[in-house]
Amino acid sequence: MNAEFLTLDLLQTAVAGDIDALWLIPDPQLISAEMFNFLLVFTLEHKIALFGFFESFTRAGALASVAPDYTAIGRQAAKLASDLAAKPAETRLPVPPSVPSPGVLTINVRTARQLGIDVADEVQ
Repeated sequence: MNAEFLTLDLLQTAVAGDIDALWLIPDPQLISAEMFNFLLVFTLEHKIALFGFFESFTRAGALASVAPDYTAIGRQAAKLASDLAAKPAETRLPVPPSVPSPGVLTINVRTARQLGIDVADEVQ
């Protein structure tokens, strides 16, 4: 059974169970461009909120996405490299653990309206 038939079967079962949202996991084996487009159309047709993991998914029509904040990650990496370079070579290991970036939340207000979701003015 290929992934498209499996996904369609699972979605039909989920819709029969009356789900409110579908959150995509960042799995490149599952979420191809074709699969995303299929899921986007399906969820909009069935008034299901779609959550993604890239800002581009939100721009394309998903209700929202939580994506890596690449600018914050770059700043953290630069600071870590700078801090390590400032230490004598024999004291650079172990490398301190990194602090995770909280990510960036994007919301598609147009999609929210289509789904009947009110978005606060300060979010827009």
